[in-house]
Amino acid sequence: MVRQVKDYQVCLADEPDGYTIDEGAGVRLDARWLDDVLVSVFKVDALLLTVTTRVRGSTLEEEIVTAPDPDGGSGIRSLSATGIQRLVLRRTP
Repeated sequence: MVRQVKDYQVCLADEPDGYTIDEGAGVRLDARWLDDVLVSVFKVDALLLTVTTRVRGSTLEEEIVTAPDPDGGSGIRSLSATGIQRLVLRRTP
């Protein structure tokens, strides 16, 4: 059963290894290839999200780690992860 369809587009950015993930409705997120992983880090209000996406053969793996960051402050601060979501998509022949 399909609950939700998202038509994201990954677009080239103006910088080397840089991309933009267009989620529609005016939401565009910066992303960068680090080694063989597409990484995007962004905040929604006081929540920090780190998204990693990998392709391994015919499998796409995505992981989203969330951590509250209520004050944004400066300097070194430790944030506690409060959630993790994993998505695995496999291409069928």
